[in-house]
Amino acid sequence: MPHAVVRRAALLCLLASTPLFAQTTAPTGTIDATRFAPALGIDLSTVERLAPTLYRRDITTGDGAALRLGERVTFRIRTARADGTVLDTGNVPITLEWRSGLFVPGVERGIAGMRIGGHRQLILGPGAGGARSDDGVVVIDVELLAAN
Repeated sequence: MPHAVVRRAALLCLLASTPLFAQTTAPTGTIDATRFAPALGIDLSTVERLAPTLYRRDITTGDGAALRLGERVTFRIRTARADGTVLDTGNVPITLEWRSGLFVPGVERGIAGMRIGGHRQLILGPGAGGARSDDGVVVIDVELLAAN
C-alpha cells in the first residue's frame, strides 16, 4: 500500500480517537457564520444540516448499492479549509473495511447511506470532529468508488 494512503488512513483513524476532535459540544453558528471560498461552491441554503456542526450535500447520488458495515470500500477523500486551502488532494484512493469508529463521528454520520458512485460534500465544525483549521471548519469531499 502506498505510503500516502497509509498516512491518510492512519490520520483519519487517529482523529477519531483524539479527545480534541471528539468534542460533543461546539459554539452554535460556527458554520453558519463562516465565509467559504467561492472555489468550494458552498451555498448553505442548499445544504442539508444534520447538526449545528455538520452539514452535507450530495453532489452526485450514485446509482450503486448503499454503503454497508463490513464491506471493503474504496473512497477518494479531499479535504480543505473554509478559505479554500487544500489539506489533502485525495489523489490516491483509500481502500479499507467499513466499520463503526473508523472515522471521526461527523464523517461517519455524513457518509452514512452513500451509494457507490456517489460524491458527497461534508462541512464539519469543531464539535463534529475533524476540524483542524484556524476557523474550526473543514470541507471534506468524499467519493465512494467501490464496495464489495
